[in-house]
Amino acid sequence: YNGLPGADRWAAPAGSDNEVFYQNTRFRALNSVALEYQLTGNEDYAYGAIRLMEDFITKKGGWYPSGKPEGRGGFPDTLSTSGRAQAWAGTYDIFVKSQSMGAESATAILKGICDLGSSLYNVHAAAGNWVSSEMLALSNVALTFPEFADSDAWFDMATQKREEVFLFSAFPDGSYVEATGGYNRGAYDNAVSFKETIMQQGGNVTAEY
Repeated sequence: YNGLPGADRWAAPAGSDNEVFYQNTRFRALNSVALEYQLTGNEDYAYGAIRLMEDFITKKGGWYPSGKPEGRGGFPDTLSTSGRAQAWAGTYDIFVKSQSMGAESATAILKGICDLGSSLYNVHAAAGNWVSSEMLALSNVALTFPEFADSDAWFDMATQKREEVFLFSAFPDGSYVEATGGYNRGAYDNAVSFKETIMQQGGNVTAEY
């Protein structure tokens, strides 16, 4: 669906599977674009990525779940929000050095990342791979941007919930509670990434973890 005429409406293109829509809002490809920009110095990559983030903020940044105004920025669901939070927080320091990133763009994207953190703190799943992904993303945002006023609270909650969900995510034989190979691998990757993230910041997980 790349290259369809007209601007991105951040909705499912006609005739597409809904997964096209969800994956589009998660910005998973942003890390690859950032790496290509670092390797080549080609401003086209940075310009396209920055404008795409700005477009999303303009059209969907003010959205919040029904009855949950504190969840602003959480379009369209918490799993997509966590993917976007990981991508935006993980590439901001790369794109902010670009000549395509003016002060207004930098501020808008930084505020957008702050909204993502706030949304994940206030609106999240109760269990399963969703909350695992959400809390990993929230801890990364908190650690990447400690200057955010609520970063400490975000990190504390993310750490607590992430450990809780990990300790109750496997049966006694070690198999993952959501019985699919893909979810099993995703849960494993999240568990390892969480520990690596904590240790990179000079901390450690609990002995139980």
